[in-house]
Amino acid sequence: MNKVMQAIFRAEFHKFVRNEPAAVEELERELMGLFKANHLRLDVPQVQRRVRSLRELPVADPLTSHYGQHFGVRGVVR
Repeated sequence: MNKVMQAIFRAEFHKFVRNEPAAVEELERELMGLFKANHLRLDVPQVQRRVRSLRELPVADPLTSHYGQHFGVRGVVR
């Protein structure tokens, strides 16, 4: 199950940090192989929820898009 969670974390990174919307399709292919190789059930509720939410959440704009253009910084300035 650790490999499954690592695959989900990797897909989240690729989708939200690297802005790659195809990360979910790659995750689904990788999960099918992991479940078959390790004889796990495909209906693990935790995995289904994570993949479904990952599929539904939109890819975010880069961090510097709006806030950085207006204020010139990201975070708290003393």
